[in-house]
Amino acid sequence: MTCRGQENMKKVLEVSMFGTFRMQYGNQSFIIDRKSTTKTNRLLQIILHAGAEGVTREELMGRLWENEEVSNPSNSFRAILFRVRKLLKEQGLPESDYIISRKVIYYWTPEIPYRCDCISFEEKAEHALKQAEASGKTELEEAVRLYRGEFLPALGASEWVIFWATKYRKLYMSCVKRLGGIYRDEQEYQKLYEIAEKAAVLYPLDDWQVYQMEALIAMKRSKEAVALYHKTEEMLLAELGSEPSKSMLEQLKRISSCVTEDATHIQAIQEKLEEEGEEGAFYCSYPVFIENYRFAKRVLQRTGKSAWLLMSTITDGKGCASEGGVHFEYIRAELEQALKSSLRSGDLYTRYSANQYLILLIGIEEENCGLVIERINQRMERTAGKKYVKYHKVLVNGTD
Repeated sequence: MTCRGQENMKKVLEVSMFGTFRMQYGNQSFIIDRKSTTKTNRLLQIILHAGAEGVTREELMGRLWENEEVSNPSNSFRAILFRVRKLLKEQGLPESDYIISRKVIYYWTPEIPYRCDCISFEEKAEHALKQAEASGKTELEEAVRLYRGEFLPALGASEWVIFWATKYRKLYMSCVKRLGGIYRDEQEYQKLYEIAEKAAVLYPLDDWQVYQMEALIAMKRSKEAVALYHKTEEMLLAELGSEPSKSMLEQLKRISSCVTEDATHIQAIQEKLEEEGEEGAFYCSYPVFIENYRFAKRVLQRTGKSAWLLMSTITDGKGCASEGGVHFEYIRAELEQALKSSLRSGDLYTRYSANQYLILLIGIEEENCGLVIERINQRMERTAGKKYVKYHKVLVNGTD
């Protein structure tokens, strides 16, 4: 048995503009044209995004064509509007004009109620951020849930889309930071991890991994935190040629203070310290390399032995640093393999930047540095990769 209220209740058209453009009416999900960048889809997106305020005919036409030259824009506009109405009807929406105008301002018809994710997001985010810290928690959670990616990314070059995408992105980041602070205060670390993980997927270069590491450390999941650090370090080197931020390095230092063992289980601790497979040179992340370098220098001062620091730089073959590309990645992978197989097990190396490696050669004289470089080059002779790599060296400490 169905009550009258349910019989008369209107369906709501659900509109999504974050991440991708799509609509849903009842159980049917659709877009009116295959490509979300067509003029028909653009007109519909502009109207739906305008909400109750509507959009003037002049502004609507300006957004539709931007810098395009159109011989008869009024006729073209009427043709697009006619096609939008026709396509919406074909999708099974109730018969209507769908888009109405009052005094040259265009609106979506009130006959078919709709809910747009970006409008709901903006309302909840702005209201929540005006509240006291914890009182806006529920709205913050809803706002963060609604944001699924950039606003209309397929139209990312359009000026009006750039404006709103920038505003929504800043709002989203403010919401995540505020909500993250609430979760931290309430010790809801799993929730902190989840919102930071989502933010890191959407914006991997904006340091959200720091929040993830903080949450993992608080949940005593140090191994996952270390793995995340190394994964992020590789990503930053590949994308930007830069090192992790100071905030991330601080989280890495915190990990060591979270590892506790019974001091009497020294053998068990030793087993954990042992390296699995000791063949080839030892590779480590740049922060770990720094600590090893400083320790090695102290040991060398006591023993009187010498050590050399080598820097290998991948070039374009003409002496200039390479800026990337398919060939660059091939040479980089070959160089890394050559370093691993050519250096001694007691040598240490790390990736310093996108196109550079640092090598610490311990207990070696200057003339032997040339032999090391020659061994590396021999490993790269098969593809002539050696001509793309140049070396610089500096004495670390010793009698030379």
